[in-house]
Parts: sequence; C-alpha cells; structure tokens
Amino acid sequence: MRHHPGVWDLIGGHVEGNESLEDALRREALEEVQVDIESFRLLGTIHDPVEPADITVFVVSRWSGEPVNAAPEEHAEIGWFSADELPHTESADGYELVMQALTTTVRESTRREAAG
Repeated sequence: MRHHPGVWDLIGGHVEGNESLEDALRREALEEVQVDIESFRLLGTIHDPVEPADITVFVVSRWSGEPVNAAPEEHAEIGWFSADELPHTESADGYELVMQALTTTVRESTRREAAG
C-alpha cells in the first residue's frame, strides 16, 4: 500500500542478508500470505528504474497452506486472477513476464493432463 497504493501487486520483497533468491521467495510468501512454497521455477529478471533494482520473477506451481492476507499493513486484500482477468497497471513492470508465465504454465498443465 505504501509503494503503489490503489493497485494490485505481486507477492515479493527484498533479499535479506546472505539469503538466496529462493529463500527470499519462500520467506516472503510465508510472511505475506502464509503459504509454504513447494514447487517453483525462475521466470526471469526485470530492471525497475524507479528503485533502482533488479526484480526476479518466479512462477509458483505448488504450495501448502491456505493463502490469507498476513500483512494487512502492506496489502489491503489478496486476490486470484485468471490470465484474462489479471489487472494491468502502469506500476506492474513485470506484467509481460507474468503473462508469459501464466500462458506457459497453463500450456504445460494442459499437455500433462492430455498425456496423463
């Protein structure tokens, strides 16, 4: 809410200390929505000129726990969106990477189900 008020954002944050990117992903997911990440893949890295910072984007395909807004001081609410419903905002620099991830993940799931 502090950095981009009034817009939807992705789960995320900064890498702390000697933490790996994967450890930061797991910690942030637990802190923000109380889920344990079980399966993920690296999608890519984008540069945010405003911070400035490099933002690493992951696709999470499996987790345990029921997602809740565990950080109400940071987020007004949480929501799930299909690829067609994903809100596009000017602040979502990683939007194209997110859409690519959603498309690829859906395509891979469809292939697995067909081969099943």
